[in-house]
Amino acid sequence: ARVTNAVNYALYQVGWLACVFGAAWSHPWLGVAVGSGTLIAHVMLAERRADELRLACLVGLIGTVVESTQLVAGTLSFSHGTIAAWLPPAWLILLWMQFAGTLRFSLHWLTERRVAAVLFGAVGGPVAYAAVSRLGIVHFHPDMWRSLPLLSILWGIAVPLAANAARDRGESGAGRYRFDRTPSR
Repeated sequence: ARVTNAVNYALYQVGWLACVFGAAWSHPWLGVAVGSGTLIAHVMLAERRADELRLACLVGLIGTVVESTQLVAGTLSFSHGTIAAWLPPAWLILLWMQFAGTLRFSLHWLTERRVAAVLFGAVGGPVAYAAVSRLGIVHFHPDMWRSLPLLSILWGIAVPLAANAARDRGESGAGRYRFDRTPSR
């Protein structure tokens, strides 16, 4: 369902940009509000709403553990939105929840390819953090080479776990939005 995947990707990108730039522009809660709206839109559009909501909560929990581990280890810190020293900011937890919304849709292929999911996390996590660190919202340990291996390991575990949760909770095949009537491949 090409239309579903296009809309899903667009919702994720809008939510991601809102969360990241909301934090970068010192308005993390505005980013959370917009990002929450895109997540709610995804859930409301999905054919299997309850499954999508459960998956978002589960992946949000996985992400909270991953990010809290990094905070406690001292490998990362965040400029805006952190409520407690050991708890990641709400905008970052929301990014994990939004990521969950792609796992049965535009990133469905990750649920079928375990090695790809490991590599996607192990490489993609550090690359994403390096990119947003330029905005000043995430800071690596002064010795960045201390931060990157832990980040890579944690994301290399978390992404396949999230992909597995998406596969276990959903029916076979990619998810669809209620409005999409294009033929499945």
